[in-house]
Amino acid sequence: MLQVDEAEDQVILTTFQVGLLPGDFFFSITKSPPKTVAELLRKAQKYMNAEDAVLAKEMKGKRKRDEGTSSNRDKRRYEVLGRPQGKRRSF
Repeated sequence: MLQVDEAEDQVILTTFQVGLLPGDFFFSITKSPPKTVAELLRKAQKYMNAEDAVLAKEMKGKRKRDEGTSSNRDKRRYEVLGRPQGKRRSF
């Protein structure tokens, strides 16, 4: 877009769409094509923000699962050994 002087919006939009892989964003702009480059960029930003939110939510859930797993393991070890993990008996 920056290399071609005064490129028309339709040429930019078509070229951009041809370079996309099939996915939610591709089908969205195919279903209701943007009329301007600015509209395309707004739509693309919305999809990027949504992807970031989903990834952040997945990472947060993964951390909670990991923390839950280690605390469950510690609890089980305490039940089996009869003492908290990391603490040794002194004789």
